[in-house]
Amino acid sequence: MTSDLRSDSTPDSDLPDKKETPKQLASPAPRTAVYADLVDTPSENISCELYENSVSCSILTRTYKENGQQDCSSRLFSITVSHSRPTLACGEEFLGVPGQHVTRLQYGSSARSEKYACTSRTTGMTCWNQETGHGFTIYREGYDTF
Repeated sequence: MTSDLRSDSTPDSDLPDKKETPKQLASPAPRTAVYADLVDTPSENISCELYENSVSCSILTRTYKENGQQDCSSRLFSITVSHSRPTLACGEEFLGVPGQHVTRLQYGSSARSEKYACTSRTTGMTCWNQETGHGFTIYREGYDTF
């Protein structure tokens, strides 16, 4: 009787490729997104810093209190998202540092880092974690988290 069973000496070339598969992104950045670490809107009212472990934005002119939303008592309203849900970052300013290049995101354009992305629209700035899909949208009249 002959057996078709393979021995344990299968050549490595016959084994499945053991390369790491890329992490699935819950909400990938648009393909046209540029790499950037500091962005702002054409109105210069919103600026965002994209870090390795978070994305954070600040907005100057806003009407959050008048619209019944929680606001920061400081000059700027700031919000951040890392791996979990977005959180307010009152007292922090995400405006970059003197001399740092600012990428002006024209409306409809997007920027990204390795894990985070932002899209500028006439209605505000939306930023999110590409791996989890958590993020926020900030605009003059309010903000939303997801």
